Amino acid sequence: MRSIFFTLLILLALTVKGVCMIDMDIIAEIESSNNPNAYNKASGAVGLYQQLKICVDDYNDFHYNKFKHKDMFIAKNSEKVCKWYIEERLPTLLKHYKVPVTVKHILYSYNFGAKNVQRWYQGKKALPKETKEYYEKYMQLL
Repeated sequence: MRSIFFTLLILLALTVKGVCMIDMDIIAEIESSNNPNAYNKASGAVGLYQQLKICVDDYNDFHYNKFKHKDMFIAKNSEKVCKWYIEERLPTLLKHYKVPVTVKHILYSYNFGAKNVQRWYQGKKALPKETKEYYEKYMQLL
């Protein structure tokens, strides 16, 4: 079992000059067990990083791109969109919602949605067990 000091040291190392560094390989492992053909029937999430259509549409809007949701089954496309979403879009949304940009909050947002994380941060919404476990799993795989 890791000490609290060791975990805090890892989190500090993940934040360099205010930029949160997320290990994309760990996200792929959590989301799809590294399966680029993964499909979640319940949510409609697809690909290596289990992107939802709304995330792909958001990427297209910002990049004047024409990715289709099914393009996320191609690993390099899925990684490109996920990397942008985690490294740029979610931090921007968290700042807008006045939620500190941390590894934990970014991962919570990736799993639960940035607006929901804002409501949780304000004490207006409970954080689902799945979201807490998502972050814990990330830290264990780190």
